[in-house]
Order: sequence, then C-alpha cells, then structure tokens
Amino acid sequence: MKKELLTMVAYFIATTSFAQSNLMDWASESKETHTIENSVETFSFTPEMKDGKIVYYGSIPLMDKAAKDIFTSALQWVVETYPASKDVIKKIDVENNRFLMETAILSTKYASTATSYKYMAAFQAKDNELVFQIFNIICSHLGAGLSLSMKTETFEELMPDLKPKKSKSKIYLDEFTDGNNQILSRLIDRVNKNPSIEITHWDAIISSEVVVGMNKDECLLSWGKPDDVNVTKGDCGAVEQWVYKNKQYLYLENGILTSMQDF
Repeated sequence: MKKELLTMVAYFIATTSFAQSNLMDWASESKETHTIENSVETFSFTPEMKDGKIVYYGSIPLMDKAAKDIFTSALQWVVETYPASKDVIKKIDVENNRFLMETAILSTKYASTATSYKYMAAFQAKDNELVFQIFNIICSHLGAGLSLSMKTETFEELMPDLKPKKSKSKIYLDEFTDGNNQILSRLIDRVNKNPSIEITHWDAIISSEVVVGMNKDECLLSWGKPDDVNVTKGDCGAVEQWVYKNKQYLYLENGILTSMQDF
C-alpha cells in the first residue's frame, strides 16, 4: 500500500495537477516512521529516497495530547508563523485531523542571491503523536557561471539518489535539512507548551470565510493575521478592529467577532 501511495504522489507532482487528497492520504498512511524520543529538543530527520523522490518523514511523540488538540495547535502555529497563512495552508481535513501546506525556507548561506527552498508538508495528528511528510522540494538559485538569472531545480535533479552532482548541491541539501529540523522543533515546542484552542466553525474556516460569533483563533485560521489592529476600550470591554490590505475589516468585542466591513 505504501509503495502504491508514494507512486501516486510522484505521478501527481510530475503532472502538476495533483489532487491534494492523495497527498494527504500518502502522508497519513506511511507506516515506516522514524520516532524521536524527546519532543522538546532539536530533531534530526534526514532525507531518504522513496520511489525516486527525496522525502523527509516521521512520527513525533506528544504525550497526553489528544489528536484534535494537536491538530488545532499545529494549525495555530502555522497562522502565528506565516503572515500569509491563508495561502500557505492548501487543504484542511478536519475529520482525519490532517492538513497540507506549501511554504519556503530562505537560504542564509546564499542570502545575497535570494536562494530559497520551496516544499510541500503534510501533517496528521493522532492521539499522542504528529505524523509528517516533507516532499516536492524545489531549490531556486543563481545560475552557474556569469549568469544573473535564477534557476529552479528539484532536489531530485540536483542530487539523483541523494548523490549531489556538485558540491553546492550538498550545501543546499544540508541547509534545507537543518532548516526543516528547526521548523519541526518549533512546531512541536508550540504544541507542547500552549493550551489547546476551541474551534467550532470549521466549515467557515475551510471556506476561508468569517461569521459572527467566531473567536480570535477561528478568525485567524480563516483569514490569517490582519495587517493592523486598532484597539479601543468601551463599556463592554475591549473592541478590536482588524484591518486587512484588501480593505476588509473585522470587529471583535472581548475576543468574539461581532461584525465585519468590506469596501
């Protein structure tokens, strides 16, 4: 089953018109997982080849945590970490406590040339653990020689069978591995330390909509972080105006959405 799912994902990635539900199934049904014993220290997941694709995958223990609590806390971390979380999160599957995201890591070694690593990440929360898959990694870097144009290559093109064609390709691999492990560490630290949040408006969140009665966390999951927040104090408590670049405004009283404006 696992080999069939991996092959399916490779096919959908290659055609660029993949169905995200298949990626989620692939992420959740992998049985060969690597487990880290301590969930608060830096992790050290390394890349592996699976049916011609470079992937990172594993299962991270989270003691005394229910699947739904891990799921909501992980999503909240995405919102807190990525200003454009609305674009980063590609699919949410509430029933199975899993989500798919696409994001990038900026190079620090080659920051002057705007080198970056774009990738897909699928997560599924289960009782006391978080399962993940990192795949479809693409490196954007400066072309060779005197070229001043950016070149985009998959990790599979840069290092077939995890054997780098050039010394710089090995640097790309090591830098992405370190960055990915740091991100996973921060995610798990967030899930471990922060209390679970109450989410009841999942249908609206999945549709990127806001409805009166949502709490702050639900508004953030649906629309992402506002560009500005104006706070006033009234007789009934704090009133917040959330301002978004597209001239949309949310009004929250004591943490609950009471109205919205769209210009």
